[in-house]
Amino acid sequence: MKLLYPNILLSILAAATVQGEDNCTTPAPFIDNVEQPTIHIVMSITTGDFFTQLLEGAKLQAAKIDSKNEVQVAISQSDGDDSIMAQLILDAANDPNTIGILTVDGHADTLCDTINTVTNDTVPVVSFDFDGAKCSDSQILTKQNDKVMAQSVLNQALLNQGMNRNVGYVNDLNYAPLLNRNKVWEEMKSENGWNELFFVDNAANYSSAEALQSAIETAITSSEDVLDFIYAPWDYLSVNTVKALQATSSNGTAVYGADINNDDILVMTKPDSPWKATAGVDPRSIGAALVRMVAISASGNDLGGDDIEIPVELVTQEFLLDNNVTNMDELVLIDPELTLPGFMQACWIDSIVIGTDDSDSVGVVEDEAASMEDGDMENDETSSSDADKRMYNMVMPLLLLIPFTALVTSW
Repeated sequence: MKLLYPNILLSILAAATVQGEDNCTTPAPFIDNVEQPTIHIVMSITTGDFFTQLLEGAKLQAAKIDSKNEVQVAISQSDGDDSIMAQLILDAANDPNTIGILTVDGHADTLCDTINTVTNDTVPVVSFDFDGAKCSDSQILTKQNDKVMAQSVLNQALLNQGMNRNVGYVNDLNYAPLLNRNKVWEEMKSENGWNELFFVDNAANYSSAEALQSAIETAITSSEDVLDFIYAPWDYLSVNTVKALQATSSNGTAVYGADINNDDILVMTKPDSPWKATAGVDPRSIGAALVRMVAISASGNDLGGDDIEIPVELVTQEFLLDNNVTNMDELVLIDPELTLPGFMQACWIDSIVIGTDDSDSVGVVEDEAASMEDGDMENDETSSSDADKRMYNMVMPLLLLIPFTALVTSW
């Protein structure tokens, strides 16, 4: 008796592979009953390069969701006025082509009622950098891991600068992510004896970048003590703090900031730049991930929770200089974690990743296409092993039948 195990096994594996591919189709909300599927992005402010590049990534990702019926991105912003933002959210919900809404910033006490109304009408809402714990349970909240972002940068400041230093502070406590980073600052300041000489508050509300820079210059020159470093936990604040130090010839004062993008890298790597460390991930990858969250939520699938933190990485000036990094595309090749690999994936979405494949700044991630099955989110550490387990569970029961079938055939 001769058993053809290899041929039988190959047939089973082939059937299993085809079955997996056939099961991965674009969900109905993107192909049925919508002439032009649209994700509305409603923003409180768009100041700074971080938001510019976030929106770039959002647009790139939306174009990859459905090749047959390209998803559009409609962007609106309220200049920090929550009443205008609330109306923009309602307008987005009333658009017959809307498949989901992404909000950026804003305040829960004035926007919760609007968001509750929209989510009750079954329009999915994902909110980035929004303290909306009291809003609808149906709303998805997401943000960068602000605690890790601030802690990693301030740990680097402690390593570089030491304890009992004179420090300056530039922030705006009217926004959730900056308020979260402020909590870490207050703890670190107290624990390490950092003497805060000045606090430039409400920094996002200055009429222009020049006006903010002028306010920081005034704070620097008004202090009679030697200033060791300034913490400015948003790259818009960090860049203007650097400019203020250079304008006042404040050599020897360091800057510790937040976020990372092309313009930030240029500032950090200039000769004698005071900006020593920052933290974040590629903002284009954040924008892409936010769009995937909206799309997956709109498809009726589970994101794995309703309060999702985006991981961040520490980036030091020393690292950039040692590796001759001049832009984000070069940086992500050295540290791919900055592109959020495996984060918020779905098998029916071609996820973009920044800085891959020759001169292309954006490429499609082919090998992560199966990182989500039936809408359950999995991270990149587990998706491969879980896929192996699913294949094992599918194939092994069939393999166990082979000896029995062969025995019956031999009789």
